[in-house]
Amino acid sequence: MNEFLHCMRDGWDRLTAAQRAERVRQDLLFIADPVTHLEWNDPLAFADLTLGELHHARAVLLRLLPHLVAAARAEQS
Repeated sequence: MNEFLHCMRDGWDRLTAAQRAERVRQDLLFIADPVTHLEWNDPLAFADLTLGELHHARAVLLRLLPHLVAAARAEQS
């Protein structure tokens, strides 16, 4: 199981499509440069993540983001 993606599921059902897209964007920024973003995240929570998990999470989120953006646009109109 990918712990990074599993943690993202918490509260996902309460978010709008726009909020989900923003969360994915923020998570992609974290994956791109986790050291810089540790001040906003709990370092101990992310200490056990492997590079493989982060790579897999990035691939999944990059595939998901366009669908979330389209859903957010549809939600606004």
